Amino acid sequence: MEAVHEAMAEQLVAGGAHLDGIYYCPHSSSDGCRCRKPSLGMLESAARDLQLDVGRSFVVGDRYGDLEMARRAGAKGIMVRTGYGAGEMEWHAASWQHTPDFVADDLEVAVDWILEQMR
Repeated sequence: MEAVHEAMAEQLVAGGAHLDGIYYCPHSSSDGCRCRKPSLGMLESAARDLQLDVGRSFVVGDRYGDLEMARRAGAKGIMVRTGYGAGEMEWHAASWQHTPDFVADDLEVAVDWILEQMR
């Protein structure tokens, strides 16, 4: 996991971005922890550590659980079609109670939309 996080951070730095933190849940879905999405544990930790206003934040993800976490927290949820995103959208299309605030073809489009929203 650390190697993946290091590679991701290096790619972001190469593109002119940086990470203030990385939060992840090491548990399985059967563990019943507070950090596994769509629970709010990781988001609450990040908000506390980084003094984030979650209501003015964006959650970008490729899973239904990412968007459900965003909704529960009062953040904007963005679904990217990359990774599991396209399949998740197809799988959950009929059952989604709350649609994403935005659907992006990839992370770059998601970032552009976020920057536009912040203007």
